[in-house]
Amino acid sequence: MSFPYEKVLVPTDFSDISLQALQVALDATGGDASRLHVVSVLVPVVPPSPGIVWGTVDDQVRLTRVQEALEQLLSERGLAGATPHVVIGTPGTMVADLAKEIDADLVVVTSHGRTGLVRAALGSVAERVVRLSPAPVLVLKASK
Repeated sequence: MSFPYEKVLVPTDFSDISLQALQVALDATGGDASRLHVVSVLVPVVPPSPGIVWGTVDDQVRLTRVQEALEQLLSERGLAGATPHVVIGTPGTMVADLAKEIDADLVVVTSHGRTGLVRAALGSVAERVVRLSPAPVLVLKASK
């Protein structure tokens, strides 16, 4: 594997740190946005959620809206050549699965640096990606 990487996967939750990861991922491609794959993972909606019960929210609506938001984000950042992906599932697992599916050379993930009970309750997406990804993973830590 050599630099620049041919296929770099970067998940985004639209947070500031995940947006910073887009630049790091772009740098890893040598500045070629067409080598970027950007994924947003939606967690499954719990059936008793009001939007589900009232019929105002369904998975297709969620996927469409986030796809549009992701495409707009990429366009605004000059990354229109990147490939957007929006999926529903467990974030760490879905990122690792997509890395395998697209045969990624590198995955760039962010870590919010949570510790203690918060980390135990929420788990660590970055940790799961590191464990499950078939590609090398670069973890960017949030500054405190």
